[in-house]
Amino acid sequence: MLAARSLRALGARSLAARGTQSRLAAQKLPVVATQTRNFALAHKTEIDDERMPTTYADYSNHVLLMLSAHGDDQAIRERMVRDVMKVDGVDHVEAEGKVGEIEQAAKAGLAMSRLPYRVGIAAALVAGFGSIPMCFDLHTVLWFNEQYVTMDVEDAKNLETWLEGGSGGWDWVGAPP
Repeated sequence: MLAARSLRALGARSLAARGTQSRLAAQKLPVVATQTRNFALAHKTEIDDERMPTTYADYSNHVLLMLSAHGDDQAIRERMVRDVMKVDGVDHVEAEGKVGEIEQAAKAGLAMSRLPYRVGIAAALVAGFGSIPMCFDLHTVLWFNEQYVTMDVEDAKNLETWLEGGSGGWDWVGAPP
């Protein structure tokens, strides 16, 4: 492509040096055609607006294929509607209803399949927020130590602030000395 441009430029320079014109320049194309073409490119006409697709149902199969390949959900749904139209031999309205039924059937068991994830997230949140008083609340640390850990408790003078109570809780959480 670059070589073709270079050759064209070289040819134009050599013709200009000789004082002649190329055959295309000698034809003297009318200026009106150029102005009309530029006007058509710059401004839309009413015909273009009438043919412009406004919904996914107006798009061609090729355009829908490209959009659905890029992950456009509405294009994928329209392709499914057209497939139902072809297989079942129904019109677009009936196919839309059938695809709606298919979507509802697909979403029917979705809540139950998400339940383990939601339970896991809730348990992680409870454990995460529950660990704060287990470390920094002196009464909770002493109760948990008495019930489950049974480790020696430090002197009362070393457990006066919440940070000192937290270090006492961290003693039995950490590795043994």
